[in-house]
Amino acid sequence: MSIKRVGALCMAGLISAAALPVQAQEETGQRGVTVTATRAERELLEVPASVSSVSSEEIRRGGAAVVAEALRDIPGVEVHDGSVSGAKRVFIRGESGARVLILIDGQKTSEQKAMTGAVFLMDPALIERIEIIKGPSSVLYGSEAIGGVVNIITKKGGERPVQVDVGLSYDSSTEGTRQHLSVYGKSGRMGYRVGGAWSDHDDRDTPGGTADGTAYKESSIFAYIDYQGDDFIVGGRYDTYNGDYRTYVPEGTISGTMEHFAQDLPEWSREKASFFYEAEHLSDALVKLRADAYAQNTYKDFRMDMDVRPMPAVQIPLQMRNRTENDQDTYGLAVQTDWLVADDHYVIAGVELIQDRLKADEFRRQRGPWAPMPPFNAQPQEFVESSYTNKAKSDFYALYVQDEWSLNPDTILTLGLRQTWARNELTSAEEPGLEEDSSRDSKLVYSIGLTWQGLEDTALRASYSQGYRLPTLQQLFIGTVHGSQNPTYSNPDLEPETSDNVEIGLRHFGQNLLVDAALFASKTEDYITTAAHPTINNANTFANVDKASTHGMEVAVAYLVESLNLTPYGSATWLKRKFESEDLNTWKTGNPELQGRIGLRHERAIAAGVDANLDAYVRAAGKAERENSDGTIDTDDSWQTLNLTMGFTFGSRQQYELNLNLNNLTDEKYTVSQESIPMAGRHFVVGISGAF
Repeated sequence: MSIKRVGALCMAGLISAAALPVQAQEETGQRGVTVTATRAERELLEVPASVSSVSSEEIRRGGAAVVAEALRDIPGVEVHDGSVSGAKRVFIRGESGARVLILIDGQKTSEQKAMTGAVFLMDPALIERIEIIKGPSSVLYGSEAIGGVVNIITKKGGERPVQVDVGLSYDSSTEGTRQHLSVYGKSGRMGYRVGGAWSDHDDRDTPGGTADGTAYKESSIFAYIDYQGDDFIVGGRYDTYNGDYRTYVPEGTISGTMEHFAQDLPEWSREKASFFYEAEHLSDALVKLRADAYAQNTYKDFRMDMDVRPMPAVQIPLQMRNRTENDQDTYGLAVQTDWLVADDHYVIAGVELIQDRLKADEFRRQRGPWAPMPPFNAQPQEFVESSYTNKAKSDFYALYVQDEWSLNPDTILTLGLRQTWARNELTSAEEPGLEEDSSRDSKLVYSIGLTWQGLEDTALRASYSQGYRLPTLQQLFIGTVHGSQNPTYSNPDLEPETSDNVEIGLRHFGQNLLVDAALFASKTEDYITTAAHPTINNANTFANVDKASTHGMEVAVAYLVESLNLTPYGSATWLKRKFESEDLNTWKTGNPELQGRIGLRHERAIAAGVDANLDAYVRAAGKAERENSDGTIDTDDSWQTLNLTMGFTFGSRQQYELNLNLNNLTDEKYTVSQESIPMAGRHFVVGISGAF
């Protein structure tokens, strides 16, 4: 059974290597599928958490334009665009992007001034694989991991002194192109990789017409180097990313008192330098030491124009032109040690220090009819301009320990504990109404998990974990004037969000059958959201007002029919979620109750040196309803799309690859529940790549 042939079991949304049947794993050297969800390489059957993985091959085959798109079919994951086509986030088990931690090579991507968390500021072509941990992982990973973790593992060195990876793709729905080029290799003990990626997309074509404001451009440049010793490796990476995004204005935004609304993100960039050192076999007890240090800058230029006519009699609307420049520096240091104690305890102990330094520049221009009495027909005055600079900082310190206790050859008990200390401070405030302030917080959380492998090729797992999320600098001190005609004020008295979570699961990786399923439930308290300001009219404030209860099931199944080289497969998520607050008590939270993907994959050799793969599948989601505090309900209708992916690898070393994605063949008109932009109509994505 060839590697390409058994690759028929590698499907979007499932563990790539884990999807291979046992015989195939043995023949391809992948019998011991490993992931790093527990901060140590472990066979997937031993991990007491729900983990999915997407490989670079799956990213190429799927034609993902941005990183979040590569995660769309993973059970429990939803994509959120925030009205920005190129800068997408992910929700995990109903938890928003602000509650999902984004890591790059295990290092945190921090975002202190955004309503919905960090985005994936990286091109998909630069990624080796992506690991997704579903459910709270606060014990090992900290605050934002209350919903889950996405760890992006980048491509690094090669096997020969000089190798080249090059690719080009075209998306007909945006008339967009993506290109990437990497030169990499290994000479003696030195490994390296340098290169970049570039993309340029126009507005999206949908069945309802062109979605104005969805064009974007992105570019990335990076360099990596390492040195491999006998029992250690040391290296560093430098990379930059720059995005230029338009913003889509959903239908219905411009209504009532609002006459004009537009947002723009002409620059959203990331620059990072990182270093690591990893050593093994330091002593009989100390089996591994890992140290990471990094400095990162993220910059966001966010602009919003808005015209509001407060009353029909007012002939001249109030015109507001707001601009915010968020400049954030992040410094991180992490040290982790792995210990083997008494042969049956594998103990991980580590320390993390993360410092965020935020500078938020606000530029505001507004003019309007300032006549205090009717007939409100005064001519508009000149724009009144003002600018403010607010500075804030956040310091996180954490200690964590995890003990993997082998109770017997079939059973592993995993115990974890994490203590976090945080200090947040508004160090400089020029904006009226803001005053220098500070807050401190600390939190102790723990987790317990059990895995049992008493049946062949099968693991049962159960876990309980606590989660938490600390408020951001924006929520505590600065607030925001963007995204609404009403400002949202900060609240220095916010408490951290906390959650309790349970999960039971089953994994079976048999000769031809894969099953990965989980039942989960969580209860979160002190949700941080926006509420009407208690003393200021037409304004909001951040507050701990909501509770959320979630339960559901995720399942992925695949079966390889060897005689036909066919793999029928399916993955699905069933999710129920409830919000509770003083103003709202509802199960209608904007999440479809059922969604998933079902398909049929076929792979075969069609000529000497030419392999082909075919994947026909249906994506579908049920109706999603969202109840608002005023009793109104927003509805996203159910939808289904038919899609077809074809791929070919060829060349003397299978070094060339051609992929064609035919998407939404029925030209379905729909919008995904957590997104604002209508999805593309019938279109194709074609890509060609080569490795030399």
